Amino acid sequence: MGFHLSRPSAVGVVRQFAVVVWLACLMVGAGRAAEAAPAAATFTAEQEAFFERQVWPLLSGKCLKCHGGEAKVASEFYVTSRAAVLRGGELGPAVDLKRPDDSQLLQAVRYEGLQMPPSGKLGADEVAVLARWVREGLPWPKRLEREPAHVAEKKKFAITDEDRAYWAYRPVVEPPVPQVADRAWVRNPIDAFIRAKLEAAKLSPSPPAKPRDLVRRATYDLTGLPPTPEEATAFEHDRAATPVLAGSSAPSGSAEHASAGDEEKRYAALVDRLLASPHYGEKWGRHWLDLVRYAETHGYERDSAKPFAWWYRDYVVAAFNADKPYDRFLREQLAGDELDDVTPETLTATGFYRLGTWDDEPADRELAKYDVLDGIVATTSSVALGMSLGCARCHDHKRDPLSQRDYYRLLAYFHDLLPMGRENLRRIALDAERRAYEQAVAEKGRDEARWYAEAYALEQRFLAAAEAQGVDLGAVRGSDLDELSFRLYRDTWNALPDFDELKHETAGPVASRRISLEPASRAEAIGLVFEGKLKVPQDGEYEFAATAREGVRVLVDGRAVIDRPQRGLHQVVGRSKLRAGFVPFRLEYFNAAQSPKLSLAWSGPGFKNRSLTDDAPPGPSVAAGAVWAYTTDAPPADWTKPRFDDASWRRGPAGFGTRGTPGAQVGTEWNTREIYLRRTVRMANVPRRVTLELHHDEDVEIHFNGRRVYTGAGYLRDYRRVELDEQASAALHAGENLVAVRCRQSGGGQYIDVRLTDETATLEQLVRRRGAELLGADDAARYVRLTDDLRRSRERVVAAPGIDVMSVGESGRRPTHVLLRGLPAAKGDEVTAGVPEVLAPAGFRLPPERPRANLLGNSSGRRSQLADWLTSRENPLTARVMVNRIWQFHFGRGLVGSSNDFGKLGETPTHPELLDWLAAEFVRSGWSVKHMHRLIMTSNTYRQAAQAGARTTSAEGSGADIDPGNSLLWRFNLRRLTAEEVRDSILAVTGKLDLRVGGPSVYPPIPKEVLAGQSRPGDGWPTSPPADAHRRSIYVYVKRSLQLPILATHDQADTDSSCAVRYVTTVPTQSLGMLNGEFVQEQAAAFAERLRREAPHDLEAQIRRAITLTTQREPTSDETARDAAFVRRAQSEDKLSADEALKLYCLLCLNTNEFLYLD
Repeated sequence: MGFHLSRPSAVGVVRQFAVVVWLACLMVGAGRAAEAAPAAATFTAEQEAFFERQVWPLLSGKCLKCHGGEAKVASEFYVTSRAAVLRGGELGPAVDLKRPDDSQLLQAVRYEGLQMPPSGKLGADEVAVLARWVREGLPWPKRLEREPAHVAEKKKFAITDEDRAYWAYRPVVEPPVPQVADRAWVRNPIDAFIRAKLEAAKLSPSPPAKPRDLVRRATYDLTGLPPTPEEATAFEHDRAATPVLAGSSAPSGSAEHASAGDEEKRYAALVDRLLASPHYGEKWGRHWLDLVRYAETHGYERDSAKPFAWWYRDYVVAAFNADKPYDRFLREQLAGDELDDVTPETLTATGFYRLGTWDDEPADRELAKYDVLDGIVATTSSVALGMSLGCARCHDHKRDPLSQRDYYRLLAYFHDLLPMGRENLRRIALDAERRAYEQAVAEKGRDEARWYAEAYALEQRFLAAAEAQGVDLGAVRGSDLDELSFRLYRDTWNALPDFDELKHETAGPVASRRISLEPASRAEAIGLVFEGKLKVPQDGEYEFAATAREGVRVLVDGRAVIDRPQRGLHQVVGRSKLRAGFVPFRLEYFNAAQSPKLSLAWSGPGFKNRSLTDDAPPGPSVAAGAVWAYTTDAPPADWTKPRFDDASWRRGPAGFGTRGTPGAQVGTEWNTREIYLRRTVRMANVPRRVTLELHHDEDVEIHFNGRRVYTGAGYLRDYRRVELDEQASAALHAGENLVAVRCRQSGGGQYIDVRLTDETATLEQLVRRRGAELLGADDAARYVRLTDDLRRSRERVVAAPGIDVMSVGESGRRPTHVLLRGLPAAKGDEVTAGVPEVLAPAGFRLPPERPRANLLGNSSGRRSQLADWLTSRENPLTARVMVNRIWQFHFGRGLVGSSNDFGKLGETPTHPELLDWLAAEFVRSGWSVKHMHRLIMTSNTYRQAAQAGARTTSAEGSGADIDPGNSLLWRFNLRRLTAEEVRDSILAVTGKLDLRVGGPSVYPPIPKEVLAGQSRPGDGWPTSPPADAHRRSIYVYVKRSLQLPILATHDQADTDSSCAVRYVTTVPTQSLGMLNGEFVQEQAAAFAERLRREAPHDLEAQIRRAITLTTQREPTSDETARDAAFVRRAQSEDKLSADEALKLYCLLCLNTNEFLYLD
């Protein structure tokens, strides 16, 4: 398991700071206000003297250092005047005059929660002085009060006209296309806006890119893959050597003019072909996945998996390939479960909410919940709106007109989402599939209920016949529960928690099929959940009687029949009408500090008080929880004999092994190669037959009184009943018996537990053995048929339809409050869902909420309201932000450089009129992303060369002098391939790239040195076979704590927060990895093998092919000769074989700038 800790949230740091320095961190019950003091409070001379002699020395000596003076004070809480104390700090009032003893100031100095002063607790007499002072109403002589000049009421947050006039918040108004002097260069309006700025700066654009550069640029930009040499050659040869583009002087009607028209068609056809490629969605889907923090694990220390996250990835790829309108794309992700046309696809889209980091073992569970919600708020606001609203979690935004109230109003849209973890996964299917499944399950249930009822009736007749005829059946073993499993939790609660939100310590099947406290590893601070099926013999009313210390809840068929969640000793009866069959059963139990007790019995038609719990004492059993003597050192040969002295051995509760071993109920940790166990068992009588309830991983030997009675090899996955032969019973005697166990393991999980019971037959076994005698041959045969049919049906699972996907769900409607300083315990005003005030003009109304039921349950309709507003014409940001991103991913920089922040902390647009024109065109096109690609890529602006060749029309210098950052786009920006493009291009030129689209993620090999950095090397990374390992990089499993080295070193996106821009680094580790990394070395060998296969025994031909594959151009004869000489010199001077020298040359080709950079 890899060790991974996400960056601490700002609120987490603030929270720790507040605990240290805040004298009165007012964790008041939600929003309690202090009792206002009289405007002119009067106090007696005695009270004022008391303050001056006893209170003031305390305040000045213990408090003023942090909470007084002119500088900024801790938590903005001052103890400089009576009014200041009543006003309190950032979190509210410090003193409650109406209920003085509940004042947070007194709680803090008593160290009840917060501990103030942090330097050490006040003495009891000092606390008593402050308590008296508070109870008397805070007497404070006026002459001792002082109010620093800068302490005044904060200016109330308000939106100004200037705020609303900010460029990003103004409505989008399509500007006129500017007129330029060189109209011939203008191929579409984009060029007019760009050329106008260039002309104003007296700059000329660069010449057009060469055909080979343009085809590479377009192919990488739209698919993330290199063109094949054949594709590049065909495009280049279809064009003139010097292409005639707009802006040339070719006269209308000339041959050059006709050629230019043909060339334009060929280029447009190239763009259309690339947009129609299934690999287009992979490239542009990768951009979107960066923005929304796509990863397949939760992060933090365990970095546990997000199962089936890849369905969301495939949804994004398919959406881009289909040119799904962007407004629909957003609405499906934000509210795919609340649309008018809910489908499995739209539900998959809501996996957007499950992509963030999640701490499955937080120190503060409530704070962790708001950390998850903060990730959703920050991502939604920055990705869709270009607003840094996440900065307003703890306070009003420092620069933008965004209040803390705005933050929590947006959070209110997501407040009722089901928590991360178990709630991530949903099985979704079409209505027809679901109906067919439900019908099949119902039919199966009806058949099983009928067979069980008939078999149960025969069993009752069998027992009655045995009693009437005086037949001794012996002890009968059985249970009315089936498929019973348990989960164990360890913590201290005052009431039953929501166990489904907690991490269990261990879990497994219950072999006895009876509820028992045996799985508990201790007696106190435990929680247990049992789930299974209750065998109901016939329709009717049933009664359940429980005795429990402490909390207990019993649910049968989804309804609570017993519910006593609080601490205490409970004796309670519940009733419920049930239908015959196998109905869902669940029992929840916790014990805090008392001796545990739990029993449950039920009564129904024809029977009374039949126990569902294991109420009998262990008797001769070696039971779970029993204490064994043990050692991990090899003992003397007589260690299995009763007389052996094991006093020096250690003692530990049953269940020896490592947590995580399948089916294990660990009582004592064991992680060595061998373990030896001994325990004495007292028996009043020797049982007729002995049965072991056994679980071992791996080999086991069991001895009774020195005689070996059982040997088991290999491992089990859960407990198994093993019948011993008669010799085992012969080894036992009345009185004390010694049970000795040895277990050996060679690797992986390890576990040993032995439970010894006297053998009793089940009722079914008895009926099968003696049914003909007591029921008659016909009924005995019918019983066998019924139980066989029942067993086969129970083993048959009706396959659930549809697919498992990460998706969203809601639970309840809880109020949302502003959290003071971002702390869940300090709730401020209640807020309703809404949008930032600065984007809501006068008279603005949100669209109505649309509550609805869907395939995942009921939802509030809130999120569809948000989605409707985000994609409405009233919102000035959504279209602007998206067209800026499209521009950024084509040119390397957006018209607004800070593409996730259009606010005052971000950058202003270089071409604001062009940005608005593009936004208006985007909406007019039906929010078509592919339309924007065509528009951008067919412009002359996009088709410029990357060389710095632009000159001014005067003597002021070059474009590099006037606009070194290329903000005016006088040339195209050179760029390095992205991390995924580097890996995919290497696989493409070696011929290994697997171009299958979609499906589960793959796990390419990772060097063992990298895996060694995990706490459990290789955990969570099952290496895929070669057939899968060479798929495109978008399909590589995204594990937050473990990355492929070639992707990590080339600036793969950080998945902990929205990645709007991948900042390109140039560092030594990139070159080291590209020369020495296992992946590149292996691919260089594969590249050489491809060259030998395609051009056998011809070095010059191999050289030419290598250059053509990596650069998509034909090499010159001098270039070929020079490189061939290099290969031959490697053989002659460095004594390399021909194969080794060719591999070295291939490695060189994969490291050239021409391969790794785009002009």
